[in-house]
Amino acid sequence: MLLANVSRDCLHASALAVYTVLSVVLSAPPLQDKEAISLCTGAQSHNLDVKSESLKKLANLSRDVTFAQEFISRDGLSILSRIVEEEEGL
Repeated sequence: MLLANVSRDCLHASALAVYTVLSVVLSAPPLQDKEAISLCTGAQSHNLDVKSESLKKLANLSRDVTFAQEFISRDGLSILSRIVEEEEGL
């Protein structure tokens, strides 16, 4: 009986720990989402150093399908098109 209570208590504690971790993970924005927002903003910066660094990071992260989907969903393709058009106009 004592062993059954200990096992039940351990199971309850484990379930509670998993629930807590999942709650935190699911409520926090994914890293790809934060990075996509940051790079969309940086790519539109008037500061050439910021723009350049953002585009370098984008080149590396674009291989990640999840990141690419987030970037595209944040109008990333339009941002890149505008950058290319601006450069062609120089």
